[in-house]
Amino acid sequence: MKLILLVLTLWSGSGEPPKTEMETRVDRSAFPAPALEVLQGALASAREIRWYRETDGRQTGYEAKFRTRHGRYSAAFDSAGRWRDLERVVRERDLPAPVRATLAAWGAERNLRVRVTRVQERWLPDLHQPDAVRIAELVGAERPPVLDYEIETETHGGNTLARYEFRIGPDGSLNSVRRIADLTAGNLLF
Repeated sequence: MKLILLVLTLWSGSGEPPKTEMETRVDRSAFPAPALEVLQGALASAREIRWYRETDGRQTGYEAKFRTRHGRYSAAFDSAGRWRDLERVVRERDLPAPVRATLAAWGAERNLRVRVTRVQERWLPDLHQPDAVRIAELVGAERPPVLDYEIETETHGGNTLARYEFRIGPDGSLNSVRRIADLTAGNLLF
């Protein structure tokens, strides 16, 4: 019951439900066959490949994490193996100025200090291109055009500490903000 109240409390602070993502490492054999087929070309030159089942609220999916010469990637799929998105980890200093300005303005409006803890470039499927081709091209390119940035932050203001996930376009447009629910036992009060 306390866990439900915690999640509802976190949800009430922003327009979207909180991020409650949990990942569990699985064997390659547990990954959906359609997803493995789509990833085949992209993983040809990949190393450090890891397979995960993830849940975010009531939604379950799969994620493959791997490294290539262009960086660390994660490819997410729904439970049926349909591609959802591709992300690549980048440094905070690689963020365009409009993205940094949006984060700073969001924090200033709320009197919060915002510290970036993780940045990922993000791409989605293209209706005009097969998923396997698109993923292979994105993974093979050094700097493909970015759809948006997924940025995880820690904020501090007054007596409040919180974590948020932002999705911000390269032009600085704020697409979404979700509070990250920390569901570890150390944060629950009994």
